[in-house]
This record gives sequence, C-alpha cells and structure tokens, in this order.
Amino acid sequence: MKTIKKLGISAAAAAMLFTSANAGSVGGFGGATEISQVAQWGADIGDSAISYSKQLQQYATQVMQYQQQIQQYVNQFQSYKMMLQNIG
Repeated sequence: MKTIKKLGISAAAAAMLFTSANAGSVGGFGGATEISQVAQWGADIGDSAISYSKQLQQYATQVMQYQQQIQQYVNQFQSYKMMLQNIG
C-alpha cells in the first residue's frame, strides 16, 4: 500500500513538472505550486487507491460467499433428488 502512495506522489510531481501552467501564475508563466500541494495530491491519489483496493476486497469476499451459498443449494438439491429416487 505504501508503494501506491509513493506512485501517486511521483505521478503528481511528474504532472507538475511537465505542465506549462503553474498555480498562481498569469497566462501560465511564473508562479509556483507549493510542494505541500503536490504532497497532498499524491496522498489523495494514494488514499483513493487504497479505498478502491478495499472495495475490491469486499467484492471478492461477497463473490466467495455467493459461491458457497450456491454450493449449499446444489448440495440440498442433490439431497432432495436422492430422497425422491429412494422413495420411488
């Protein structure tokens, strides 16, 4: 997870370096972006990635629960099927 935050900070820093418009500038010339802003953008990107990762983990857990439930239904169906065959 720390790697994701570092990646976000790196991406934000690279975006700042390659853009022609700077914060606080007139017409895109001069001015500067505070390093704290870049760090905050990177942290926000990292937090979003972590949140998305947690959400994907929750979805994966739900899918596993659904698979288990389906397997229980299949087993129950097989049980009823065997009961009907034994009655006949």
